[in-house]
Amino acid sequence: MTHNAQLLVSRLMLQLADYVARARTRKLPADVADRAKLHLVDTMGAMIAGSRLLAGSKAIAYVKSQGGTREAGVVGTRFVTSAVNAALAN
Repeated sequence: MTHNAQLLVSRLMLQLADYVARARTRKLPADVADRAKLHLVDTMGAMIAGSRLLAGSKAIAYVKSQGGTREAGVVGTRFVTSAVNAALAN
């Protein structure tokens, strides 16, 4: 990568970082907030349903066999394991 390309990437990353940092102080439009809530509920429902399917139950069984530090829960169970294992099962 040339020096100019490195500067361009850095400038773009600074602009992106600034935009993201300022996003915390801006209110989301109501339709965007409503849509985000719908997607969150839909995702949780899919995770719970998936935990009941064969592939989900196999993933949960595998994660349980791995043990791990109690950091995060596996959706649809009372099992708590490492964040990495929970991410795999969820």
